[in-house]
Amino acid sequence: MLDRIPVNIPSLRGEIRAVMESSGKARVMHRLYCLFMLACGLEADEVAQKTGVSRRSLQRWTQQFGRQGAAGLDEEPRSGRRPRLAAAVDAQVRRVLEFAPAHLGYRARRWSGKLLALHLAERHGINLSVRQCQRYLRAVREA
Repeated sequence: MLDRIPVNIPSLRGEIRAVMESSGKARVMHRLYCLFMLACGLEADEVAQKTGVSRRSLQRWTQQFGRQGAAGLDEEPRSGRRPRLAAAVDAQVRRVLEFAPAHLGYRARRWSGKLLALHLAERHGINLSVRQCQRYLRAVREA
C-alpha cells in the first residue's frame, strides 16, 4: 500500500511549487518531498531511512494527500501552554535588551539569564525563570 502512491508526478510537482510559493512551510515541504520520492518509485522503507520519518508517518501523509491534496499535509494548530510572554511583555523585554546591562546600572557587560530575570522582576514586576530568560536571550541573539 505504501510502496507507490497513485499520483501524477507533474501534478505533484505543481503542488510542491504552489505550496513553496504560497507558504514556504518547511514541514509541508518535507512531507511533499517524501511523497514525491514515493511517487518516483522509491520504496517506503528507503524513503523512511533517507528522511528519518517512520513508515506510519508516510502512510498517514499518503492518505491525507489522497483526500485533501497538499492542504491535507498542513498541521492543525497545536494545543498547549500559552507563551509566557504576552505581546506587551515581549515588547518591554526587547526594550530592556536594547541597552547593555552597564547602561542600566549593572556591572555586567552582557545580559545573562539570571541578570535578566532579576532585572525584570525588580524593575518591571515580570517574573520569569532564569531558564526562560536564557531561552529568550538565545532567541533574540539568533534573530
